[in-house]
Amino acid sequence: MDAAPHEHETEFGTGLRAHLGLGGLAHETAPAPAPPPRATGPDVGELEERARALRAAAQELEARERRLARQQAELAAESQRLAEQQAALEQQLLTDPRPVPVVLRERAEQHVERLWRSLFSALEATRPDGSADFATRVSAARALLAAAYGDGAPAAAPTGAEDELALLRARRAELGF
Repeated sequence: MDAAPHEHETEFGTGLRAHLGLGGLAHETAPAPAPPPRATGPDVGELEERARALRAAAQELEARERRLARQQAELAAESQRLAEQQAALEQQLLTDPRPVPVVLRERAEQHVERLWRSLFSALEATRPDGSADFATRVSAARALLAAAYGDGAPAAAPTGAEDELALLRARRAELGF
């Protein structure tokens, strides 16, 4: 049994070609790839179920879009109303001959409930981690007391114990302690 001349080649890579089944022939074509196995598709029931789910999702999306459009219209109307109110207030401030503290006092009286709610919520202020925000609470308490008693209100009369302490301090100072 005589082998073909190309099978006796001793060049580099000839053993690899024989091992791979190429036999060293460069002009041979690779075999055609096998057709992929035919995938079985979903049955009609699955397709109908998917179609129903898609229709329901589309209806829900349309409802959300309608709600969003309504909310955007309401927001635009409220924004317009607030802009008009702001313009009217600015115009009133420009034409009002009264001093600013008088105008501010009137506005505070108009919104007194809102101001009190803000002040009382500040009295119970907390930080984002839930701990008490004492700086805000003290500031709110000071503001409340200033509003109740006025900034320039006379100090309360000292009690008898405070008078005695003042006398003791004075005597200590005289004695050099």
